[in-house]
Amino acid sequence: MDETESEFLIYDWRAPISSVYYDSEVGPVSYKAPAGTIKGELVGKRQYVFRRGELKALFDTSLAIGDDRLKEALSNEASTNMKTIVSTIQKEQNQAIRNEKSRFLIVQGVAGSGKTSVAMQRAAYLLFRHREQLEANQLILFSPNELFSNYVSTVLPELGEENMVQLTFRGYLYKRLGKKYDVEDGFEQLEYMLQANNDELYRTRLVSISTKSSLAFKEKMDQFINGLETGGVPFKDVRFRNETILSKEDTQTYFYCLDHNISLQK
Repeated sequence: MDETESEFLIYDWRAPISSVYYDSEVGPVSYKAPAGTIKGELVGKRQYVFRRGELKALFDTSLAIGDDRLKEALSNEASTNMKTIVSTIQKEQNQAIRNEKSRFLIVQGVAGSGKTSVAMQRAAYLLFRHREQLEANQLILFSPNELFSNYVSTVLPELGEENMVQLTFRGYLYKRLGKKYDVEDGFEQLEYMLQANNDELYRTRLVSISTKSSLAFKEKMDQFINGLETGGVPFKDVRFRNETILSKEDTQTYFYCLDHNISLQK
């Protein structure tokens, strides 16, 4: 930032104006900012290559990143940790990173197409975009295993953000349910199914696994949760020094008078 003129000279890659670099070619451009849609003209895009503080190459391009530069970036030595892709984000990746049209976003692609990289950059973007309401400790990354968690653990810190919570799904279940229940992983379940056919509960167990893995069971769970909006939530008296401050009946009445458009958790 030029502090004498109060003008920004370099912008964070996640800032609204930075999307022009990734999405647009030279010519008339626009981008969405908090103040509305900003229009202008992009007169040039340049890429720089530095080696140990020395400028080795500079060239103009109409793309977000030229083929030669992309090949060079992708051919760098492999590492035990994932690297950021800020300098190599492609137009389609940028659209997925910045997409806020839907509450849920599914990114599909073949192996090696950059799905995980997009997910990590998207997390960094959302932390930047909603920094007043969102913090890194409110995000959870579900990893297939601990090795994967370690592989992506340095991406957000490299981008200047704190790392998010990283768990396997079994680890998450154990964290939430482990004090009350035995949490079985997929390997233990498979071991049982292959070897415990002499167990008298074996057939019941197979039916249970099949039922709980079905869409019909999920729909029944949804029906149960929806039913809690009209009844079934247990309430207790709020007591202090052996005196009832708020009765369970009053709490229940108030709870079910609330607007049903408010989510059950809230």
